[in-house]
Amino acid sequence: VSDIYVQNQPDPKKVKIITTLENYTGTNQNGELTVSIHERSNPKAVLWNKTIPASVSNSSEIITVDAHVPQANLWEITTHKEIKSTNLYEVTVQFSSDNKRIVDNNTQRFGFRWFDVGEKGKDKRFYLNGKRVFITAAMTRGFWPTNGMFPTPDMAKREMNILFEMGFNLMNLHRAIGPPREFN
Repeated sequence: VSDIYVQNQPDPKKVKIITTLENYTGTNQNGELTVSIHERSNPKAVLWNKTIPASVSNSSEIITVDAHVPQANLWEITTHKEIKSTNLYEVTVQFSSDNKRIVDNNTQRFGFRWFDVGEKGKDKRFYLNGKRVFITAAMTRGFWPTNGMFPTPDMAKREMNILFEMGFNLMNLHRAIGPPREFN
């Protein structure tokens, strides 16, 4: 299980789970793919799961599974200054070959949400889960004093807390893709 991409949908309680399976054995592998969605860092709190037959050719296969999770809590912003809850979840994908000799899994963190641009009259507006939101952003230059390359967990947390204390709800990351610690 080399990659998992969770694609949010206009109905924020629905997602497409797009999984890439790699096969380095040189022979076609048949088995089953088990996909489950659970609360972040709590694999026992499963909200949804599905097992389907899967076949992986000599190289790779992409398998898409649709999930509808009505009981999921949405990622929300209540005001332009306060994030109510990110309500993060994890999707775990496991492939097991028919003979059980190949078993692999991977996990990806995500949130149930739909971000959209709507129009009222001729005025373009941002919407999160169907509710209008105001985006207020600060930009970080991405330099951290200890090593200059990435933040320590404490530095990342401090930077996010300062962002929220100043009333922003988005961080514009300058020069590169943001380090994963910024998103934890």
